[in-house]
Amino acid sequence: GEFCGEDAEFQAASQLAKEMGPEFQRLSKELTEGVENMDVRRLRAALAAWPFAPSTPVFTRAAAAEGEWAAEYDATAAELAEGLATRHVTRLREVAGDWRFWNLDPVVVEARQLC
Repeated sequence: GEFCGEDAEFQAASQLAKEMGPEFQRLSKELTEGVENMDVRRLRAALAAWPFAPSTPVFTRAAAAEGEWAAEYDATAAELAEGLATRHVTRLREVAGDWRFWNLDPVVVEARQLC
């Protein structure tokens, strides 16, 4: 019985060590900055790469933000992509002007350059 207790304790400790490791810190930073900057692409990449417990607060907060923004982001990005493909400058200017996500997102940068 004693071994089982120690084993569980060891697993918890190694999990904590893993969470405090550089990968945890790097991905936590990606998620935090992704939320702060409304950088949906960055958020999605970090969420997809997350190997830790999905109940970790930084992860749940980021997943909630991505979920909240997903539909609007995808629709707006699709409109910009379509505007770029058809070279519809007036539409592009309008959609890019209403863009509320990260300013350096490649799709909006490209749209603004065309305008």
